[in-house]
Amino acid sequence: MNADGNGSAAFHDVPADSYYAAAVAWAAGNGVTNGRSDGGFSPNAACTRAQIVTSLYRAYQGR
Repeated sequence: MNADGNGSAAFHDVPADSYYAAAVAWAAGNGVTNGRSDGGFSPNAACTRAQIVTSLYRAYQGR
């Protein structure tokens, strides 16, 4: 699933049929997250405080 909700997953480790795929695609499409350098998202990894603050800042800025 891409940012507009169609097509393939935005990240290779986010299954298109997962319950969070649309949210991840939205976040990627709106510049809230860039994922990892290898093209993954790591949906089961813990977030650091820095990652959370950065995501909240980007979402607030309307990126």
